Amino acid sequence: MLPEKTTHKCPDHAGEGECPTKTVILDTTEELIAKNGVRAVSIRDISREARVNLAAINYHFGSKDRLLRAVLERRMSDLFDRRMAALDVIEQSRGGATVEALMEAFLGPCMARDARTRRRQEGVAKMMSRFFFEEEAMVSAVATAQFEPFRVRFGVLLRKAVPSVPADELDWRSSLAMGVLHHHLLFASMQERMRGRRARPEVEMRRLLAFCAAGLRAPPSDTRSAARKGAALKK
Repeated sequence: MLPEKTTHKCPDHAGEGECPTKTVILDTTEELIAKNGVRAVSIRDISREARVNLAAINYHFGSKDRLLRAVLERRMSDLFDRRMAALDVIEQSRGGATVEALMEAFLGPCMARDARTRRRQEGVAKMMSRFFFEEEAMVSAVATAQFEPFRVRFGVLLRKAVPSVPADELDWRSSLAMGVLHHHLLFASMQERMRGRRARPEVEMRRLLAFCAAGLRAPPSDTRSAARKGAALKK
């Protein structure tokens, strides 16, 4: 017999950790979006899969759009907090902001430390891919609000670490590094099946760091621009 649907309501001041129904709704929405896409998932689908009444979803989120935004904000907020904390550590360290340290702050919060975390992160990556293709405007709005402080702070530190590369090209390379990370999260399991094995998490991290750091450090693609910049610095 299926468990009875709940209409559990949490106090307005309750945090996510205090409200299991809200967490179940968010988790279920993530799973369904990763599997079926954003637009294909209805509130009724979520209600049925999560074993909660429609009234409970309406109570916590009000509408599908607000629920989708809450799903994005939860994941992006967690990632933002962890990346900002990593930058705090870098700025307080004696070694300063090396390219490797910055890329570890960028990549590390997304990398799995064990099989369970790896499966969850792959699911989140699939969900985010669905959002990017189907709800680009919503993703852009939430990402700008969540990540702009990190992007600015990271960019300042990166330009100091790689002064030979123009700022606009460093921004471009950072975006490519994000693409490398997302590709790895999405396709690592498939590659594991093709190769018959998978590297340990620490090995994966080391390889990603080496690849991305080398790309950030590479000479500017526009050598004429670099030459002009070098000449200006000598004056």
